[in-house]
Amino acid sequence: MNLRKFRRLSNMSQMDLASEADLALNFISDLENGKKWFSPETLGKLSAALKIAPHQFFASSPKYSSNGVEMLSMCNDIQESMEKLMNEYRSRILIDDTYKTGISGSVPTPITEKGLDEKG
Repeated sequence: MNLRKFRRLSNMSQMDLASEADLALNFISDLENGKKWFSPETLGKLSAALKIAPHQFFASSPKYSSNGVEMLSMCNDIQESMEKLMNEYRSRILIDDTYKTGISGSVPTPITEKGLDEKG
């Protein structure tokens, strides 16, 4: 059974899991050490507390290693940040068509440190 592995992946102590699942601390310890087995009701409490599907406790290996879970979480955070940045960019820059094409319909004239570019 993968109870200990999933508990650690969830960054929970045995005490945290016992509290979240409304089970005794020594029972969690006995489950992890293979000294006791659990009922379907207890399986439901544990899977709800760890936010996993009950069948995952019995898989030969968890779907992700701890590094995999961290990487997946980091990728999701990066994607959310990029979406926020793109939405901000769209709302500030691309909302105004005059900025994209210039008032006359041409590309805006670049501005240098001295002022306008030295064209015409």
